[in-house]
Amino acid sequence: MAQISIAALLRKFDDDIESYPDILDAIYENVKTLAGHIQKSLQSKESLKVAYKEFPQSTTPLVADPITNRYSKEIIAWSIAILTSSWTEWVFSSKSNDDSIYQTDPQYNQDPDRQAAKTNVKITLPYIRNSILDALDKAREIGTSRETDYRPDPTKNPANIELRD
Repeated sequence: MAQISIAALLRKFDDDIESYPDILDAIYENVKTLAGHIQKSLQSKESLKVAYKEFPQSTTPLVADPITNRYSKEIIAWSIAILTSSWTEWVFSSKSNDDSIYQTDPQYNQDPDRQAAKTNVKITLPYIRNSILDALDKAREIGTSRETDYRPDPTKNPANIELRD
């Protein structure tokens, strides 16, 4: 079974965030590689059907082929979800630790903005995981709703979430 190292993923993504002026560039830099890992891992567990014999990576909607640069929007979105949710959870978790450099750095103790940030990461941490899980639950609700023809329809079901700790 092919495993996906979240630690390696986060290390590379975090490094890229520091290198690019826009976080979206760092996301773009990392999602295709992750999409390939997801496809390989899934193929090691399941017999995905191939749409075209001459294109063995055509496991629609899970196409991830770096050679032809073909990627399905579904596997890219899945990759973005894994990448961004895991990075966010890691950043807020690490910054919330009392003995982390974020909490103990003397510079942070002398700057009012930093003092607020130190407090706010701790307040925010429980909301992150719950909001992601709640959004996934609502998305599944939409995707299984015959009433909305399995599509998002905010007039019939807004599928609201409320931040909770």
